[in-house]
Amino acid sequence: MYAMEIYFRQCWIDKRLRFDPADARQKEIKVSVSILRRIWRPDTYFVNGKGSRLHEITVPNKLLRIQADGTVFFSMRLTVKALCHMDFRRFPVDSQTCLLMIGSFAYDSRNLVYLWWEEARLSSHLYGIPPTIVNSSNKNLGFEVTAMAQFLFRPDLVQFSHSEALVGKEVRNMLSMTIPLERMIGFYVLQIYLPSYMTVAMSWVSFWINREATPARVTLGITALLTSVTITLTGRMGLPKVPYATAMDIFLLICFFFVFSALLEYAGVNYFTKAGNVEIPRRIDDATPANGGRGDVHGDGNSCLRMFADCLRGDRRYAPIRSGGGGGGGGGGGGGWPSSESVSGPNSESKIDRAARCLFPVSFVAVNMAYWLVLFRAGS
Repeated sequence: MYAMEIYFRQCWIDKRLRFDPADARQKEIKVSVSILRRIWRPDTYFVNGKGSRLHEITVPNKLLRIQADGTVFFSMRLTVKALCHMDFRRFPVDSQTCLLMIGSFAYDSRNLVYLWWEEARLSSHLYGIPPTIVNSSNKNLGFEVTAMAQFLFRPDLVQFSHSEALVGKEVRNMLSMTIPLERMIGFYVLQIYLPSYMTVAMSWVSFWINREATPARVTLGITALLTSVTITLTGRMGLPKVPYATAMDIFLLICFFFVFSALLEYAGVNYFTKAGNVEIPRRIDDATPANGGRGDVHGDGNSCLRMFADCLRGDRRYAPIRSGGGGGGGGGGGGGWPSSESVSGPNSESKIDRAARCLFPVSFVAVNMAYWLVLFRAGS
């Protein structure tokens, strides 16, 4: 469904309204629109319309003129909502082609015939249209679109057609206007795309935070993840619930994947660097001369299980070493624990973080270049 603001102008001939221009001292009179209730007028309606609204600020936006030969010009300003079958696969850079159909609600084609203004000028001899209408250049009958929400309207590409359609058992005369629409992407760039780019970039900040700062990195990752989910829900508001993925859905999924991958990256850093650093210290008696007295990082299966069982029982020998070397942190002393210098320090840098600082931005830029290239190439 789409909406547009138009000036809807109609013209018809009613010989009962003829008057002598000499008596009126003018060839055309402007009358109040209240007279419309007392004269005949075509029961025009929008066949595929879903709702319309007449502008009434500060007065009803209607205009009525009657010429000496009984020609009636009627114009009104409307906001029309009409049904249009749209394809949102390329949303929000999609282009749509919509129809606006106009016809009579009660009269069939034998009683009422609709013509576009240009068609009436070219076929005036077939329908007995008087020269006053054919030669009129200031009435601008038909449509004048003034504004459309979210779409770029191009009048030079609008096509007008005239046809007959079977409604029930009657043949109705109808006018059709084919409207090509191009969606304006500015709103979505400011409200969806730029915030998504900033959210993804914010998730990369954790790569420069020390791996021992678990609360800071986890909080940053979860915040970026929730922000990405909020942007995704905002982007779907106002969009019909279609059964396929739109271009914006794919973009938001890409951003969500990178934000979630940044959170998983720290899980990998924490897993692969936890054993053997200051968070889980090793015992000196596990060391062997073959590895320089530092002990195996993981040890055999039995020693790992024994260490895990001792930790669960609250064995004080497995209390973590704090930075600064206080309380038994001396080299080789304090119950057989190694000094803090013999393992990675609390401000150590992970090789995974160093690789992610380059891998994540490069891959995200590459995926976005492919995304926009495929999107615009599909449209052309």
